[in-house]
Parts: sequence; structure tokens; C-alpha cells
Amino acid sequence: MKKVLKVRISNEFAEGPEVAVVEIDDHLRSRVRQLASAVKSLNVYAIREFNGYPEFFMQDHEHEESVTPRPPEDGFEEMACRVECVTLNVTDSDFYWTGYVKHTDVRFETDSIPLEEIE
Repeated sequence: MKKVLKVRISNEFAEGPEVAVVEIDDHLRSRVRQLASAVKSLNVYAIREFNGYPEFFMQDHEHEESVTPRPPEDGFEEMACRVECVTLNVTDSDFYWTGYVKHTDVRFETDSIPLEEIE
């Protein structure tokens, strides 16, 4: 199952990825379920682990009615889509990714995916 997620960045004056595309395969599905179970049993808010599953792109603004990824068109956009320290964040009800635009202190966060969608 492929999911296309909007990406938000922490600095309104900086550039960063606008769309994340993640392939939810059996391994990721199993790992998310395992971490969600651990969240519940440990009674914690969330568990994070390094995870590079998503690919990051810019938004195709010609299709505003949907989140449509497009590859970077120039070096500036290409740099904006380079990320590091990507973590998978799992709560008892959903999961999402966070990280930083490479070589900056600009943090990003994807939309979350409810756990019910991978059941």
C-alpha cells in the first residue's frame, strides 16, 4: 500500500519537502503494530525509532485538490528535499515521520496515518 502524506516544516521562512511518499509493506506494518503494542503496554505517549522509509518530494501545485508529489525541478528544490535524522513516531492510535532538512535546524513532520488503516 502506498501512502502520500503532506509535510509541514517548522520554519515558515525556510524551504523543505512538501510531500512524503511511503510504501507500507509487510515489514513496516508489522513493526508499527509491534511499536503500538509497546506504547500501550508501557503506558507512554509515543515511541520513536530511526526509519528511512519515506521518499520526499515537492507538491505539484497544478493539482491542488489532491496531494500530488513531483520531483524537484532545480538544485534549490533538490536541496529542500534532502532530509536526515528521519524517525518513525508511533502512538497508540497513529504513526508519522519527523526529521530535519539536511544541514539545517528546520524540522519537518508528516501527516499521521491512523493505525486502523494498516489493520
